[in-house]
Amino acid sequence: MRLSHLADYAVVLMTAAARRPAGLTRMPRFPDDDLDDDRTHGDLLLTINAHRRDTVVHALRELLRPVRGALAIRWTIDGFLSADRGPTPHNARRNLFGFRDGTSNPEVSDPAAMKQLIWTPEGGTFQVVRVIRMHVEFWDRVGLREQETMIGRTRDTGAPLGGTRETQDPRLEDDPKGERIATDAHIRLAHDAGDGRILRRGFNYHRGFDAAGQLDQGLIFVAFNQDIERQFATVQKRLAGEPMTDYITPVGGGYFYAPPGARGANDWVGSGLFS
Repeated sequence: MRLSHLADYAVVLMTAAARRPAGLTRMPRFPDDDLDDDRTHGDLLLTINAHRRDTVVHALRELLRPVRGALAIRWTIDGFLSADRGPTPHNARRNLFGFRDGTSNPEVSDPAAMKQLIWTPEGGTFQVVRVIRMHVEFWDRVGLREQETMIGRTRDTGAPLGGTRETQDPRLEDDPKGERIATDAHIRLAHDAGDGRILRRGFNYHRGFDAAGQLDQGLIFVAFNQDIERQFATVQKRLAGEPMTDYITPVGGGYFYAPPGARGANDWVGSGLFS
């Protein structure tokens, strides 16, 4: 690459940094993280979704072709969704620990909730991605009762302990001593009934096995929120040291900004960041 190209590239980077949305920071290392620098952060996040994996693979190739001189892949990961086994359309799908994941999301059809929790004044949102390795062999040696106690929900229905339906309010205020749902249970520490809620859209992943012969499986945690520090980061700090940390390790991801969509044939996604 010629020096002039390098100089032009530096100008582009400085311009982009100057227009970075307020509130978009570099994802820190939280307690219990073991982040792989080669699979963390990045300037641009591209998410491709399809019903078939070959569609995703070919779409990625087509999208990379016209930008090959300007962009290079930093890291990538393939995710998938578990089967939708109900019993109702409102039930969350299961993660690789066998528990339902994504319960208690804010209602996306509620404009007031979306304005309060998801959309920035410009109409975008902040996207948090966390690649969380699940130590499934270790987890599989733990009894069901202990698993449910750590999470605070039953595995079969997904209901909060003491309840019968997944979408039931856990009523934590009625159990201050943790006699029904432990004081360090995941759902208690992660619970927020106010403006700290986030919208989760997670995927499972499987990357074979590591050098020690352990399965490399886990969760691609994806969350959308209006304010990362007020919402995701606040909850994440409360989760530090929870019993689940013996069975999961965040290993990658980053913070990103999802701009508003294009407003017509002559517009493009992200144009507002440069206008």
